[in-house]
Amino acid sequence: MNEQSPALVEVSLKILLKNKNGEYLLLNARDDNPNFRKKYDLPGGRMCTAELNHGDFHQLIKREVKEEIGSVKYKLRLNPVSLSKFSLKTKFKPSRDGVLYILFEAEYQSGEIKISDEHIGYKWTKLNKGNIKKLFHPVLQSLIINYLDWN
Repeated sequence: MNEQSPALVEVSLKILLKNKNGEYLLLNARDDNPNFRKKYDLPGGRMCTAELNHGDFHQLIKREVKEEIGSVKYKLRLNPVSLSKFSLKTKFKPSRDGVLYILFEAEYQSGEIKISDEHIGYKWTKLNKGNIKKLFHPVLQSLIINYLDWN
């Protein structure tokens, strides 16, 4: 029997923010972001070590949303809507094996979208299996395909 060793992974919480027209908020990634260059990202981010002991997922998402798109009002679905993993075994991240993505869905209610310097713009668009590969880097493709399949 092979000895198992636990994977060292980062946990990233993302949200699909959906408007009344059935369109989702996509954030234009910066060109200096190697994982998302010339592709789109979703609001959210990685959990910090200190956050493991303080706050629930919903509080962490609230913090990330405010940091990345401002003080918009939204209604968050309480349970995750998709999960995915992505390997990071590269020379850039030798201390981590990968990222576990947890996706939540939220209904946009009001407020002006104010993009942080982590992104360079945004757009609202409908998502389907035909446009996922064009819009997103593989880091997020399986997460969104799982969402479409599960929902």
